[in-house]
Amino acid sequence: MDKKEFKEKYELFKRKAYVIIYGTNTRLGKLFDLVLLALIFISVVMVMLETVKGIDHRLHGLLVFMEWVITIFFTMEYILRIISNKKPYRYIFSMYGIIDLIAILPMYLSFITPSTKAISVVRALRLLRLFRILDLVSFMNQGEELKMALRASRKKIIVFIYFVSVISILLGSLMYVVENEHSGFTSIPRSIYWCIVTLTTVGYGDISPATTLGQMIASLVMILGYGIIAVPTGIVTAEYTSVSRANILKEEQRRQQKELLADKSIIVSFFLILIILGCINFFSSISRFDNKIMLAKIIKQSMILLVSLLIFGVTIKFGSTIHKIITKPGFRLFVLGSSFVIFLIIAFGPDSLFPTINGGKGWVHMGPISLQIPELFKVPFIILLANILARGKDDNKKIPYKKNFFSVLFYTLIFFMLITFALHDMGTAIHYAMIASFIIFLSDIPNKVIFPAFFGLLFSIPGLLYLALHFSSGYKQHRVKAFIDGILHGNYTREDAYQIYQSLIAFGTGGILGKGLGNGVQKYNYIPEVETDFAIANFAEETGFVGMVIILFSFFSLFFLIMGVANNSKSYFSKYLVGGIAGYLITQVIINIGVAIGLIPVFGIPLPFISSGGSSLLAISIAMGLVIHVNNTQTLK
Repeated sequence: MDKKEFKEKYELFKRKAYVIIYGTNTRLGKLFDLVLLALIFISVVMVMLETVKGIDHRLHGLLVFMEWVITIFFTMEYILRIISNKKPYRYIFSMYGIIDLIAILPMYLSFITPSTKAISVVRALRLLRLFRILDLVSFMNQGEELKMALRASRKKIIVFIYFVSVISILLGSLMYVVENEHSGFTSIPRSIYWCIVTLTTVGYGDISPATTLGQMIASLVMILGYGIIAVPTGIVTAEYTSVSRANILKEEQRRQQKELLADKSIIVSFFLILIILGCINFFSSISRFDNKIMLAKIIKQSMILLVSLLIFGVTIKFGSTIHKIITKPGFRLFVLGSSFVIFLIIAFGPDSLFPTINGGKGWVHMGPISLQIPELFKVPFIILLANILARGKDDNKKIPYKKNFFSVLFYTLIFFMLITFALHDMGTAIHYAMIASFIIFLSDIPNKVIFPAFFGLLFSIPGLLYLALHFSSGYKQHRVKAFIDGILHGNYTREDAYQIYQSLIAFGTGGILGKGLGNGVQKYNYIPEVETDFAIANFAEETGFVGMVIILFSFFSLFFLIMGVANNSKSYFSKYLVGGIAGYLITQVIINIGVAIGLIPVFGIPLPFISSGGSSLLAISIAMGLVIHVNNTQTLK
């Protein structure tokens, strides 16, 4: 079977799977859904029966076996839903997608913690599919209207609850004065409790007034309670009627706005999650220092984080102004000219201001401030390429694609040569080339032009290694030779491949759950650059396989979300800009982790969000701010 035939059969399989799994109007689709509901119901019943000691004692083996059979079926169903869906990330992050994932995780987690298996009862939530399967649209619409009515009346209900709370406090305090301890009114809080119970007509009877005056007050509270019950009901009913009469167009507009905000909140959530993971890893990696050094590092990193978040917010706030500036043709020349001048100043400037670190330049030191300039220029570089590739398309002008393609190659080559030969930083130069390649693949440039260039790039890798070995510093020659020896012979010696050798030890000793935060060993002067370039090695050692799954899931989720924004962009420029940022993020992740596990030579590329330092975090914060701006204003929603 050739590749084309296999692809056709795979696409046919996806279409058939989609019809069966998502198609509720077909016979096979309805049968699949009914079988699915039956299995969900059986699974929930078995989990409940397993908690009954008598039944579990007799049928434990059968229950566990059936539970695993159903779990495997649900797992296959979940995978097929992702494969067959045209937009898998929407299903993954939808309510049903999250419920489906939660339904299968407890059984697999039972290998680690057996008690989690009982959580499998959450599969009952999957019975919500009954509304979709039986096509009960009217019920779902009414449920949505009720939710909107409750949301609309929340302010009135809050005021009402405040009023009831004040009454409860006053009447409870009064009953404390009227009654005595023998009646159970031993304190004002206990009296307030009695008032609330009586006011809501629950009446447990554990406390009751004994005096005539107290009983009169109690009668008043009971009558008042019956009146109060009707108030929130009337409020919600009125709002429900109002919502039911709302215009359909307004409801649709509101729904679209909610979707837009939801996408924004999800992107920001993963942005913050990765920052939090980076902070956790940073605190863990510096725990090896004394308190004085730790405090200094914490203050420095906190300032970097604060500035980055501030820049993130400013980029979103003034996104429209920034967008107008970066879309102008003159901005291309500004980026090229400024980068050319700044890179040459760094290359030939004094070492006191522009030091050489690990054989490469690119750093600017000004007192406590230290910035890696090529890292900061990655975002302007993406803007530059997006501007070139979108040239003529948004203005409906016919510009030959070859002109844009060769312009991109020209500008990329200039940056590559400047960073490689002037700054002696081939690792960063290669990352620039990878970003450019990613944006080119997103563009509408024909494959007949892209693929020859791509294969030409592949064939140029030996030449790049030759340049690295003969024109780089002795330090970088050492790193390339160590990588070649390690990848070909598995010989990661302590002398030539010390960094990779220690990093692999960290990954290998982490196990499933890791050694625990702060308990890592390799950070104690075994792994160099444990806070920056090899931060992922410390994270892997302390959090293990589970931690790596979490961090990779976060990175790839953010990547797919950003790509979703790119695909829905109104303009070509926004599409290429956001797509380039997605490529910038994921390629940097791949390079950093590839270096840490010995698959790529040591480049000195930080891991976004996780590596400490300011340059990478500042650059990615600006990039994420641009993504949020495009999502808010430049997408087809």
